[in-house]
Amino acid sequence: MQLSLGVLGLLAAAPAPSLDGFLRDVPGMTSQPTAPAVTTVDGIKVVQRSVSSNRSAHELQKHFAAAFDAAGLYIAPEQDEVKPLVGLQISGLDTENLLSYSALLQPAAKGTTVVIAYADLGKKKPTREPIGPVFPGANSITSFAVENQKATSYAVDATPAEIKAFYRETFAGVGFTEAAPNVFQKGNQQFTVTVSPGVSERYVLLKLETVPGAPAPAKPPPPAPKK
Repeated sequence: MQLSLGVLGLLAAAPAPSLDGFLRDVPGMTSQPTAPAVTTVDGIKVVQRSVSSNRSAHELQKHFAAAFDAAGLYIAPEQDEVKPLVGLQISGLDTENLLSYSALLQPAAKGTTVVIAYADLGKKKPTREPIGPVFPGANSITSFAVENQKATSYAVDATPAEIKAFYRETFAGVGFTEAAPNVFQKGNQQFTVTVSPGVSERYVLLKLETVPGAPAPAKPPPPAPKK
């Protein structure tokens, strides 16, 4: 037990990956990285840098997926089903330091513009009000909102199959369809469910975003007046 606690302590103290490290070995780099640009979105600090490359967006996406994995970031498998309007992207989460890293890969005239960004989710003042349904018995519920995306994370003692079945049944009951595995859509509202392993529990991330160009869900008709 003492050895296990010591190992956990070392893992918790692991330093966060840096943007410089991810930019250092970009394949086909044709320009120097820009200076860090810092913005604050809904109370969350976001830092980004960009560089140009003569490689394709698909090749660069594979490169950053491997780089994020080597850095110990959690990459949700459902990302393959959700694509941006322009180009490609790949995101990873540092669960120890609550930092979210993203590589945005946008086609350019002579290759690809690579934008690397991280969001310091740990500095956002969280709320406990979930954005959608949570599995019965959930604990450590935390919610965040960034621009047009909202998310709720929690821990629960259940199997991944049980969690996914719960969301399929729950969302189907309120008119959502499963547009892709674990991605539920109704009008312009889209929920994505990600389940990651834990020591004795599962960690669930429920993300809600607005789908550009999709019609908003129809509002229910007003109740009939009482006679």
